Amino acid sequence: METLKAAMVGAILVAAGIASADSGFQNPIFIPVKEDACPSDKVSVSFSPDKSSIAILRKDGYFLQTPKDSKINVKARCKFDLVISRSPADPPVLQLDFRGAEHKFPASELDLKVTVGSTTYRAYYPRGQLRDGSPNFMRFQLPIPRSGKLQVEIEAKARSFDGKDGVQLSVDSIDACFANSDATEACAALAAKKALAIK
Repeated sequence: METLKAAMVGAILVAAGIASADSGFQNPIFIPVKEDACPSDKVSVSFSPDKSSIAILRKDGYFLQTPKDSKINVKARCKFDLVISRSPADPPVLQLDFRGAEHKFPASELDLKVTVGSTTYRAYYPRGQLRDGSPNFMRFQLPIPRSGKLQVEIEAKARSFDGKDGVQLSVDSIDACFANSDATEACAALAAKKALAIK
């Protein structure tokens, strides 16, 4: 698991210690881009009842896939703003969990970059390296943005060198939640525990 922590410089976004009726995560703003892998018909968004967590799911298909019998470079991007209004009762850190998988044959290459705010994670898998499709999990923890928005961008490019060995990249879900800085559990698990506690 990759854990990337930015410096703690966040601020509470509601005044006088009074929680807003709209506190929590709001509908994300998807930004159209070239090679868009997050069109509206391929993405679903759901919230926990108190909006302390959000799940963004891709409904079907790969985020990126090299075409058969082709050596062309292929690219895919997804760009959106998380919209957040934090209550004073919420934990101080914003956590994002990315789940997916990479299936890559030796005669191909894959370059993956995930940017959350000003923090970037990059993974480059060169020709000769095999990725067997095992699940991949990335975690970012960072301050609540002062602006109430946090931009997220996923960029990937790949190619097959022989037109046969290809790449299949999936980005199945992006979960975000409020968490403590020492949190080790995934957002989905934290949301489930909170729901049980409310009951």
